[in-house]
Amino acid sequence: MARGKKSCQSCGMPLKYDKNGPALEIDGTPSEKYCSNCYKDGEFVCKDCKIGDIQKKNGDVMKKMHYPNFLIKYFNKRVSKLERWQTKEIEENKLETTVEFNEIDNLDLE
Repeated sequence: MARGKKSCQSCGMPLKYDKNGPALEIDGTPSEKYCSNCYKDGEFVCKDCKIGDIQKKNGDVMKKMHYPNFLIKYFNKRVSKLERWQTKEIEENKLETTVEFNEIDNLDLE
């Protein structure tokens, strides 16, 4: 299957690294936009997540994988450009929900 996007349009993870994927649409067809961590049966796993929640989760995972802080900051800045976060409502709340990048060093690793 040729994927339309190379990265999950919710969290930014490269779709080729989705160990449990691909995510499925409600009709059972593979999603071309979202990873299986974010999307299942045509719906987001975390429907009420804000962009800051995704960024924190990404930071926690990348910290465990020993990514340097500058890469964590770089990838987290790009989350706001992903398709899921491109609605007017999200744009208005983006500043409120974005993780403060100076808090990356203090992410919970458990």
